Amino acid sequence: MLSFPASGWECPLWELPPPLLAAMTPDGSLLAVGNVNEIEVWDLENRQQLRVLYGHQSRIDHLTISLDGKTIVSYAFNDSIKFWHSNGSCRNR
Repeated sequence: MLSFPASGWECPLWELPPPLLAAMTPDGSLLAVGNVNEIEVWDLENRQQLRVLYGHQSRIDHLTISLDGKTIVSYAFNDSIKFWHSNGSCRNR
């Protein structure tokens, strides 16, 4: 079971499609889920998907969220790094 105590949200791991990466804000309010080459951003309090971030041309290998929850950083196998702002805009590196 994948459990997020701060939000009260739980999901059986067998319901999540592989490959899957996840990162959550320290307060448990926001969850980013990387699947292949896109990132879904979820509001855990309201259990709603906020947006889907597209842009990687290769499979995402690492995913993290800044402590303030305003930036998501993703790294893909083709060595691309993307810095996503909370509004969905992206800066490549």
